[in-house]
Amino acid sequence: LAHWKLLSSVIIGVILASTVMSGTVIYFDALRELALRKTIDSYSITELDVLIKAERGPTNRGEYQFVQSLTENEIDLNISWMARDRTRGGKTATFFLTKPGEEKKAGTDNARSYFTFLPRLDEYTSLLPGSRLPVEERLSRPGDPLILEALVPLEATQLFGVGIGDQLTVVPHWDDFTSHANVTITGIFTRQNLDSEFWYLEKAVLQSATGASFRTIPFFVSENVFMDVLGPSFSKMDSTYGWLVSVIPSRITSRNSNRVQTDLDRINLTLSSVISGFRQQTSIDNALIEYDRRLFFSKLPMFVVLILIAVVVLYYVTTLSSLAVDQRRGEVALMRSRGGSSPQILAVFVLEGAAISILAIIIGP
Repeated sequence: LAHWKLLSSVIIGVILASTVMSGTVIYFDALRELALRKTIDSYSITELDVLIKAERGPTNRGEYQFVQSLTENEIDLNISWMARDRTRGGKTATFFLTKPGEEKKAGTDNARSYFTFLPRLDEYTSLLPGSRLPVEERLSRPGDPLILEALVPLEATQLFGVGIGDQLTVVPHWDDFTSHANVTITGIFTRQNLDSEFWYLEKAVLQSATGASFRTIPFFVSENVFMDVLGPSFSKMDSTYGWLVSVIPSRITSRNSNRVQTDLDRINLTLSSVISGFRQQTSIDNALIEYDRRLFFSKLPMFVVLILIAVVVLYYVTTLSSLAVDQRRGEVALMRSRGGSSPQILAVFVLEGAAISILAIIIGP
């Protein structure tokens, strides 16, 4: 109490010093967060989405369920916390395309086809007048040529000059128990919301990779027809399955950026060791690498500033502490003359320092 003026200066100074240190840390955290936001904002939404592609054969429900359960389990365990939505789909290998009765000519021109399924297709398409949904079953008896119904996009019908009710024949380019299949077009659809992430999955995974020199028509069927009719009919057919995990960019922060990279690496390592033809695609990796590079070059000046502030703060506290001790030499001598030991005398200053530190820790930030 006798030195309350000096102690008040010490207390106020330490609190202000703690405020400066806390504010500096918060300021640099904000700079890191702004740097990450700027990096992430330079990418489009679809570029940040996680695209998973897996090739598996033969095509049947058992093989698909194995890949699906394994993939979705890894997604749930690792990146579901930053996901907004999830879309899946699949496509068959590419077939030769021809007219019914001209199976022997298949492959002599540039006409190609493939089958694909996309759950929730009806939410993003509109059927043209006269269209109807395909029957979800085989339309021919076992042993007879396979007959199916399918939907096709408008641009494909315009490319091939076909319409509702027309029939086309697909012929596998590999040897199989089924030599060909006849597909009847029951409906034509147009795509809606072309900027939606839903169509990014089709573009990146499901569209045929036959190249620009081929004319390709996709036949859209249900998942049940894909697994229970097409798969058993073409027992040697491989298929490609895809999952699109829509990411919420705001959930990626500077504090969890390392976790994001670790989770993505874990999915890649786990699935690539089990599923052949596995591929994971996202620009989050590139964004985080670019962010780390920028952060590396900004860490040095940040540390220099923090060190300078810390040195000033320590110098200030040490100076005031020295003044406080010098002014109380008489009291120290008095306590010694009354039998006080060095630990007891030191405890007085320790208690004072602890009280000041607790105030600074609580009030400073």
